[in-house]
Amino acid sequence: MAKLTISVVIPAHNRHEILKRVLEHLAQGSHRPDEVFIVDDGSTPPIAEALDLQAIGLSGLQVIRHDKSRGAAAARNAGARAATGDIILFVDDDVFPDTHCLRYHIQIHTEHPEPEYGIMGRLNFDPDLPRTPVMHYLEESGGFTIVAKGTEGEVQRRGL
Repeated sequence: MAKLTISVVIPAHNRHEILKRVLEHLAQGSHRPDEVFIVDDGSTPPIAEALDLQAIGLSGLQVIRHDKSRGAAAARNAGARAATGDIILFVDDDVFPDTHCLRYHIQIHTEHPEPEYGIMGRLNFDPDLPRTPVMHYLEESGGFTIVAKGTEGEVQRRGL
């Protein structure tokens, strides 16, 4: 089997400095993405003007610009349409991916190429953001988990 490729899509709106740190986390990970699409959803100033994206050192980094905000879902869809990877990983502009996040995604999708398999992991939010109860839960829920639809339609989970 050929090595799977992974595209990262980041919908972004007016969180320039946090986004820069998200990109730095991706650049420092144990597996680098094959391409990264930042979908600038009407940020002021535009992300491409506000940040020195080349200095981050991620190859395949591209910005898709929406002049007016269309919302995170439209931004994710725009990024998904542009992505060419075998796997598309959506990362929000305020979530810091774990060091091994992309490696785990590649590993699980290589072991389980069936479309009903997925992976979700603990989220690391910017420490300066105020926390909601949901954010606390997502940060404290543990490590990476494989999620698969069972034969009877139930969701099966196991730790990685």
